[in-house]
Amino acid sequence: MADISWTSCPAWLPAPSRRRAAFPSRPRARQNRIRFTGIPAAFHAKPAAREGSKAARDFGFQGKIAREPVPEGAASRFAFMGYGQMEARAENRISLDPGKRDRWGVPAAHIRCAMSDGDRNLLIAQEQMLEKLVTDAGGAFEYIGSPLGLREMGRGALPNANPLTRLMFRTFFLQTMRMGSAIHESGGARMGSDPRTSVTDGWGRVWDAPNVCVTDASTFPSSGIAGTTLTVMAQTVRACRQLATELGVSNPQTAG
Repeated sequence: MADISWTSCPAWLPAPSRRRAAFPSRPRARQNRIRFTGIPAAFHAKPAAREGSKAARDFGFQGKIAREPVPEGAASRFAFMGYGQMEARAENRISLDPGKRDRWGVPAAHIRCAMSDGDRNLLIAQEQMLEKLVTDAGGAFEYIGSPLGLREMGRGALPNANPLTRLMFRTFFLQTMRMGSAIHESGGARMGSDPRTSVTDGWGRVWDAPNVCVTDASTFPSSGIAGTTLTVMAQTVRACRQLATELGVSNPQTAG
């Protein structure tokens, strides 16, 4: 599995005095020290499932705030990154390459990960949600970019860059947005309740080797939208406590 990730979507907001009026619920910081107030820098949403379709999947945004200085009284600038949960499909899988081997003669891993129509529809919903968020807040876009392509608005992408840099950005944009350009690697040894359709049980114990536990993101049956680190840590603690309990440790919560 992987995350659908797309590039920054720079936008601007009015100068601080107008920004405060738009977001009265948050205290205002010193001018030109805060780039975006009143709306979280990261959030997630779940679009409604269409009739006859599979259940809706989550997507989220992460804001890049206060990364670019602006002149006194000028519009503040910020950017968003979007993340979406890809469909779990049997076609996206890790297998052994029939013709390629590593230096030890072991068949190399072959990774297949391609977007489905559902993944593309989710990207469209993400872009629509982001446009609404920014425009309702009184902001304006410079561009939105994703594996679906580059859309420029207003002054366009990289408005302060030189013409050659802008040309290169537009020319090679889609090459930088290919699958695998921004990922949280997960899947490949999925967790489940049936050894016929999964690699590990619910505790991460490998069905075919019960003395082996897998607690990293390879056991995730779906990608989710958040970074995997905290979930991996929690899953590892959970598996260790289960092992301690099975070994008869009196207090597995503090064992270690």
